Amino acid sequence: MALACTLALFAIVGTHLSVAEARRPRGTLLVLGLEAEGFAAADVEALDAAIRAEAGEVSSLQLLPRPALDTASMALSAGCEGRGTACLVAIGKTLSVTMVLEATLTGDSSAATLTLKLVRVSNGRDQSLTRTLTDVAGESAAEVRVYVAHLFGKKRELPPGSIALVATRGGADLSDARIRLDDKAATEKDLKRVSPGSHRLELTKVGHQAFLWQGQVHAGRETKVQVLLEPLVAQKLTPPPKLPDPAVDLTPKPKDAPPPDEAQPKVAAKVETDSGGPRIFTWILSGGAVAAGVVGAVFGVQKLSLDSEISQAQDVRNEACRAGDVASCNRSVCDDTLAEDCGSADTKATVATVAWVMAGAFAVGAVAAFFVETPDEPAFEGAVIPRVGGGDVALRVRF
Repeated sequence: MALACTLALFAIVGTHLSVAEARRPRGTLLVLGLEAEGFAAADVEALDAAIRAEAGEVSSLQLLPRPALDTASMALSAGCEGRGTACLVAIGKTLSVTMVLEATLTGDSSAATLTLKLVRVSNGRDQSLTRTLTDVAGESAAEVRVYVAHLFGKKRELPPGSIALVATRGGADLSDARIRLDDKAATEKDLKRVSPGSHRLELTKVGHQAFLWQGQVHAGRETKVQVLLEPLVAQKLTPPPKLPDPAVDLTPKPKDAPPPDEAQPKVAAKVETDSGGPRIFTWILSGGAVAAGVVGAVFGVQKLSLDSEISQAQDVRNEACRAGDVASCNRSVCDDTLAEDCGSADTKATVATVAWVMAGAFAVGAVAAFFVETPDEPAFEGAVIPRVGGGDVALRVRF
């Protein structure tokens, strides 16, 4: 019975001590308003709310309500000047708080510097953290919260971002385009979770110019990339020269002929060319030369188009190498990205070469056949009509 009473007494005393410990003040934390100039008011408000929310979660101190005055007014009330640690200590002592958190944002929305300073009022010790923010917006709140947690000694990783591909009007469809992220094959699903930081994105499609994007992916935010896949422009084919007509025009074309004289005989000539025998092999070989030349030109143009695409992709990779991307150095696009296009280019080059050789052979054969084959002799008929004494005499000659 005595033992039971003793245990009950200890339990009652322990309960009272626990309640007293729970009611003991933990200390207070004052979070000053975010100081930022040159930024959108809505973005500043969103980032300020994120700082207060994260500080209240990771700190063991009691978070005080948002102060009604700005930092400059509170410093004036505390009788201090400047924005240093001593002034923050004075503000904290005026309000009887344990710690003071100050946040400032400088720069502009494209690139800004976030500075967080936490000061213990009792001894004036402070700790600071500085981070760079790019493309500052209200969506930067997720990134800012991670930095506040780091200030209080809490380990937290930045949440992944994402990349959304948006096809530009007038460009090709992206459904069958090949995607490479940081020189590794990727899918649109892989673009849903991308680590924050700088990334390199490349899209290729057969018959189109390669698209390259390099930029920042932000924590907890979606980065939209406008993609324009332009088709390769085929070079205009130059038609083969027109073969001269083998028929010989025997019609005399005198220049600067003197005016006719009634005393001189007047000659009227008429040329009649018979159909003659056909140059069968000449025309066959000529047609073969033209056909082979057209085939060689078509495959040559296709090869040049593929070479242009391969050259542009290689230039992009070389530019990335010069920018510091070591993984792109000493690598050819024919080894991975455009291996299929490089093989097709070699095949088309071979076909074009064979076609041009055949065109040359046919042309040589057509010239030889032209001189070997002999058509029927043309007929020449002329009339000579002298005007002497008013009479006409006709003389017909055929040869």
